[in-house]
Amino acid sequence: MKKYIVQPGEDVSQIAFEKFGTTNIDRILKDKKNFSFFQKRDPNILQRGDRLYFDEINTSSIEANVAKRNTFTRKGNRKLKVTLLDILGKKFSNTEYDIVINGKFFGKRKTDKNGLLEENIPFTKCECKVFIKKNEFVLLVANLEPVESTRGVQSRLNNLGYASGPVDGIFGPRTRAATRSFQQDQNIVVDGIVGDQTETHLVAEYGC
Repeated sequence: MKKYIVQPGEDVSQIAFEKFGTTNIDRILKDKKNFSFFQKRDPNILQRGDRLYFDEINTSSIEANVAKRNTFTRKGNRKLKVTLLDILGKKFSNTEYDIVINGKFFGKRKTDKNGLLEENIPFTKCECKVFIKKNEFVLLVANLEPVESTRGVQSRLNNLGYASGPVDGIFGPRTRAATRSFQQDQNIVVDGIVGDQTETHLVAEYGC
């Protein structure tokens, strides 16, 4: 049994793939040492310092020519699904867009009739930039911390279109202004403070 201490922004799928070479997260979620932990924590939103336990993963071997250089690549990806809206909340239906993932341009794509973007992305932490009709959306994937943390609030606000500035864990003027704008749009108390009510609305609006 191995123990792993979670780093900022990691989730179960990413850890399982990067650290233990598997895409089967059930063996982690259902392990008796992790079961009670996941009764209260979303596996997609872990917090730095969380402890996870893994059974030893079976390994396999392949033959390789030791007389020359060999390159081995671990393959795997997850799917990003995002509905794109303009500033007025209208869906970008059947609209062409460009996407850049970790600095690599992947060419033109097209949303579906509901404005849904679907892309295969790495299990690793990554930055996705989407350009659509002179709009730019920046999505930090596998980089989300719990809403109770300032970083978690900043990430959600930024991804929802409220410019809270860098995700640095500092609740400064930009984060406070973004919080007030979000509160105003949600028709809740506008005080720039992220209390229980604002956290609840952030989670509901963001989806997690």
